[in-house]
Amino acid sequence: DIGSKVKKGELLIDLEAPEISSQLAAAESQLHSQEAIYTASNSTYNRFLETSKVEGTISKNDLEVALSRKNSDYAKLQAAKAAYKEVLIMQSYLQIRAPFDGVITARNINTGAYVGPAGKGSELPLLTVQDDKKLRLSVAVPETYAAYLKHGDSISFTVRSLPNQTFKAKIARMSGALDARLRSERVEMDIENNTLLMPGMVAEVT
Repeated sequence: DIGSKVKKGELLIDLEAPEISSQLAAAESQLHSQEAIYTASNSTYNRFLETSKVEGTISKNDLEVALSRKNSDYAKLQAAKAAYKEVLIMQSYLQIRAPFDGVITARNINTGAYVGPAGKGSELPLLTVQDDKKLRLSVAVPETYAAYLKHGDSISFTVRSLPNQTFKAKIARMSGALDARLRSERVEMDIENNTLLMPGMVAEVT
């Protein structure tokens, strides 16, 4: 729910897709069937091979046929394993896990809700996870002042909701080009959050 802290890899949403479950059951059944067939053909070939050591008991043609059947069944077994693995991978997409440590800041679904493809009733994300331990401050610096800035320079800023406090950050990235419309350069700073700041706050550079 919103406000919940989550860890990287933690299960957030478990989706259900009946067609995937049916495909998995069919692929598993086919895999077990092919395993049994290969086991039988492999056993038959090994018996023929052992018996053929006694001259005149097994014809060369019968041994080759048994080997051919064994190899064919082995190839089918590998194909069944690949098909089963493919469905397992598809099923894993139904489990949505946290990509990083953070906080749930938005939840747009409830248990039992239908989740469709993007653009078909699912314009909003299912959940929004934000990492508020490190924030990024983006500033459009006017052309007049941009030439005086460089990486590592310290910048002071305030936020409207905390007017009596001043925060500092160092320049981490500079675009290196001017916005043709605003005649300014985009500058970004990474801020180690002390829990007072929240993503989306409006900052004013002082």
